[in-house]
Amino acid sequence: TFWTTMLRGLQKIILGAVAGGGSLIPALGLTAEADGSQDEDFELVQVQVLFRHGARTTVYPYPKDMTTCWNLCGSDIRTVAYKVVGPGEGKEVPPLVRGAKYGRNRMLKGGCYSGQLTDLGKLQARQLGLKLGSRYSGLVEMISKDPSLLYVRSTNYPRTQETAAHVLTGLLPSNWSLLTPIHTVHFDEEYLVANQTACPRLSEFLKEGKRMYAKVAPSELVRIRLELENKLGEEGIKKLKLHPTSKWKGMNLMPTRDILRCMSTHGMELPEWGSYNLANETQRLAGKQIAYLLQHDGKNQEVTNEITRLGIGRFLGKVCESMEQRVSDLEEGSDVAKGFSSSKAKVAPVLSLYSGHDTSMLPVLISYQLYHGDWPTYCSSVAWELYRSKPKAWTQTDFSSISSETVASGEKYYVRVLSNFEPVCLNTTSGAYGSTYIPLDEFKELTDRQTPKNFEKDCAIKGEDMKTSGSNKTDAGTF
Repeated sequence: TFWTTMLRGLQKIILGAVAGGGSLIPALGLTAEADGSQDEDFELVQVQVLFRHGARTTVYPYPKDMTTCWNLCGSDIRTVAYKVVGPGEGKEVPPLVRGAKYGRNRMLKGGCYSGQLTDLGKLQARQLGLKLGSRYSGLVEMISKDPSLLYVRSTNYPRTQETAAHVLTGLLPSNWSLLTPIHTVHFDEEYLVANQTACPRLSEFLKEGKRMYAKVAPSELVRIRLELENKLGEEGIKKLKLHPTSKWKGMNLMPTRDILRCMSTHGMELPEWGSYNLANETQRLAGKQIAYLLQHDGKNQEVTNEITRLGIGRFLGKVCESMEQRVSDLEEGSDVAKGFSSSKAKVAPVLSLYSGHDTSMLPVLISYQLYHGDWPTYCSSVAWELYRSKPKAWTQTDFSSISSETVASGEKYYVRVLSNFEPVCLNTTSGAYGSTYIPLDEFKELTDRQTPKNFEKDCAIKGEDMKTSGSNKTDAGTF
């Protein structure tokens, strides 16, 4: 089609520019934001960023008649030198998770494999890195003096590791020549996703969410299923996992959503059985399905909080721990505050990058009450900015959004959370006053409610709490 041809041409132009060392932002007509310290009364001292990987091929099998040609993974787009390392002193790299191994062994027509980061995904990651580098240029300058102040973490999937590498390439100076480690852990220890393999109780919560959704599934599900059944036949329905099951009594929209979304993202002509309207419908309804998995009907905040603690709470706890360590470094007058570390003592990174999935982003957004049904896009992000207030802050008159109790306490450190670079108000006392700057102590109280006290104990299935037990896995994968 005309638009497909235009998109392919645009991608080629951008690929040529970026592969040659040019900037993607001017090519797309975008302007990165300025340095993160946007209020002169606050000094930015640390940033942590979680992001979803870039655009990829579908992770689900196609119906038999689909002939889509995935030839969008072969461009040689350079990255900074990096090395994937494992946990511990030996740094032995853990094996790829089962889903990643399966995907790499399932080649698609055109040369890509299932779940592979595409050329477009690499460009999206590069663009994210450029924007981060521009916004946090002061921290990048500190990292240039002391690379140990940068920490990069990824799940053990090629697409997340490669996304991290391309983000780094956009973020770091063009003359960066050091080998940058990208840290991973074994999947049974993974905390960047809602890891039901490591937590049987979480698995039971997810299955209960499916059962609850089946009782309220909208009539649109039935209409979509009948429409697709007429076009695909029973075999095609089974291939897309659209047949009713004991888990999804209407149908599971995840495979359909994934295939159509991947194709439309890359400007591909959709199959005869698909349409852009269907792609949008399945995206919207799948968003409701995933919400039921991660917060059930949303009416019981206690249940939502427990799913958060078991699903993503360990990661949120580590974010807060890193902030506390950074504050300790600054209060002790460590040389790290000046942009370099002269001792062998471990100091907190000033910039941490976490490369994950939509199943990393979704529970974080839900935990902060920021999820409203919109599926996280490729390379979408959540950032945690740590600020130190300057003494003159309390002589200003434009801080009406911060409570008088906060001012009286002489609070020194503040946290600001950004969703796709937009500051958000959290469910805290300061947030209720409309402030996006949250005193660190308030943020710690919020995080404490979201963090498991004893993960292993909390993950044990608690007798009759759940209606059924069994397999520790559902078909909600890592995307």
